[in-house]
Amino acid sequence: PKVAQNKGIVYQMLNSSGSMMDNPAEGFGRGSNNEFRSFLAYGIDSGNELASQLIRLYDRDCITIEELNEHRSKIDSYCKQSNTLISKLNGSDLKGSRLK
Repeated sequence: PKVAQNKGIVYQMLNSSGSMMDNPAEGFGRGSNNEFRSFLAYGIDSGNELASQLIRLYDRDCITIEELNEHRSKIDSYCKQSNTLISKLNGSDLKGSRLK
């Protein structure tokens, strides 16, 4: 498998995809909606990083255009949902459990 020959990118992709999950979890755990919004944005940034790494794999003929598009679609959905949540938090008067 060509992907296995690109260990550096695979390692970065594991970190990026992990950050997509970990950042919002960390932000939520801080108990402040402001921090939660910031960490949701960091998760989106990690999704954009992952998309870039997928493009690099595609450019190296390691994945097909179908695989690239499938994964990009999932990343785009994640980013859209995160942005929707950020917008809802922006319109909320709640400050978070820590700041009641």
